[in-house]
Amino acid sequence: QGMSAWESSDTRKNASQLLHSLLTPQFIVALLILESVTGLILPVSQHLQKVGNDLIASLQNVDNLIAVLSQWRNRATAKFAELFQLAEELCQKLDVNLTAPRVVGKSQYRSNAGANSSQTAEEFYRVIVFIPLLETISNDILSRFSAHQRQSFSLAGLIPSFLTVWNDVVSCRKIQLFHE
Repeated sequence: QGMSAWESSDTRKNASQLLHSLLTPQFIVALLILESVTGLILPVSQHLQKVGNDLIASLQNVDNLIAVLSQWRNRATAKFAELFQLAEELCQKLDVNLTAPRVVGKSQYRSNAGANSSQTAEEFYRVIVFIPLLETISNDILSRFSAHQRQSFSLAGLIPSFLTVWNDVVSCRKIQLFHE
């Protein structure tokens, strides 16, 4: 807020615009949602990027991440209620009115799931932001770690350091048949 008092009119204008954008309920809700979801993704991402990591253990971490995202999606109302409570508390501290943005009754070029006038702000953000984000991330992870990639990952069992724990002849045969 101190930058909005600077002498440079460009700096004042940019600082004011940035402050206004940061203090919107849309930004606050989206930020809290992204914080919780990326908090789940971070350990998996770090494990996948480790030098000399165990790919089979990495797949287990990915499966656990998918399971948690699926659980959040199945319990979207309860999970989002927790996040929305945090958003309400933050908005109260920042003196921001937590409301849903204005939506038009009829939209021709994009979905308008939030056009219900009796819909609360919590319902709006859950339907428009939270659920689509969970589904997009889940679908992206599932496509990146499809059955084909998993079979390729199982080839890591042929690395000499893993040979002592890898004795899955069936997987080896499936990989061979797949690549013939």
